[in-house]
Amino acid sequence: MVYSLRETYKNFVMRKSTNVAAVSTITASLFVLSLFLLGTINLLKIIRDFHPKMDMTVFLKDNMNLKERREIEELIESRAAVKHYEYISKEQALDEFKSELADTPELFEALDVNPLPSSFRIELNQPHSNPDELIALASALERMDGVEEVKYSERLVTQLQRLFSGAILIDIILGISLCLATFYVVGNTIKLLVYARRDAIEIMKLVGATDAFIRRPFLIVGLIQGALGGGFAATLLYVFYLAVKMKISGIVFPGMEMVAGLIGFGSILGLLGSLISVRKFLKV
Repeated sequence: MVYSLRETYKNFVMRKSTNVAAVSTITASLFVLSLFLLGTINLLKIIRDFHPKMDMTVFLKDNMNLKERREIEELIESRAAVKHYEYISKEQALDEFKSELADTPELFEALDVNPLPSSFRIELNQPHSNPDELIALASALERMDGVEEVKYSERLVTQLQRLFSGAILIDIILGISLCLATFYVVGNTIKLLVYARRDAIEIMKLVGATDAFIRRPFLIVGLIQGALGGGFAATLLYVFYLAVKMKISGIVFPGMEMVAGLIGFGSILGLLGSLISVRKFLKV
């Protein structure tokens, strides 16, 4: 282990500019990726803020019987998207309507019959977490006997679903692209270090050094490069968050989970990049 640490130090000293370039690239890659992740997290928060607007109303036919009503209730109760629901009779609906228009009682004087339908008012349980289930619930209710119409913010739900799905897709594509770029940069750095130490490596092979013994210093270099890149990226992200927070209230930062995740992910990227490069170019 002493030898590995000594060789790791030499590798950093020998190729300062190369190592700085590698750490800078990892920092930039992880910083860009973390920006999109931070944006996705705050997008999810925005979607959650729309929760009170996501209630659903199921209007019922006037000729609906008790059996049909009970079947509708059973369907509503069986869905995880439903937090609470209540039945509103025709009389209750008319009373509420009269209360809302109390200043114009003459509107109701000519009414011989109650034109308002009975309904179920459904309070949705975090529809943002699974918009597909919300849409499926509405479709299932519309097919039920006794249901006249289902009203909810379908367009808003669909738009939010597409927006969130698009953000996740961008995160995945960006993450894969930046990982490949990081592998390439770290791999080239290790390749240069291996090439610079080729004579010493040949001597170690001749005297019986194991493959793992020779590889270890280069793997440590990649690990350190990744950890430093992740740490610097986390620092930049937090500075960015503080700057944005001064202008936009309500923005959230995941905290130490994000910091630890960036350092850990950077370390893994650096280690894997080194491992791939060592296997390809060291040929031991």
